Amino acid sequence: MDRACNDYELFGGWTEQGIIFATRLKENSVYVVIENREVLQNRNIISDTVIRLVGTKAEQKCPQHLRRIVI
Repeated sequence: MDRACNDYELFGGWTEQGIIFATRLKENSVYVVIENREVLQNRNIISDTVIRLVGTKAEQKCPQHLRRIVI
């Protein structure tokens, strides 16, 4: 999904169902980093983190941890 969609309720539902998805996160999204994951050398991946959304509505609609990968 490449439209910088911030439908946190949809993200939460997909995560509960075990669905893997990729989207762009808007620049003003508020989150905390739970874990920094190792990035392999000679790849296009810049960072790989596990995050938790902390905005009031976002945290209620998607309380699960998400993986944030920057390429």
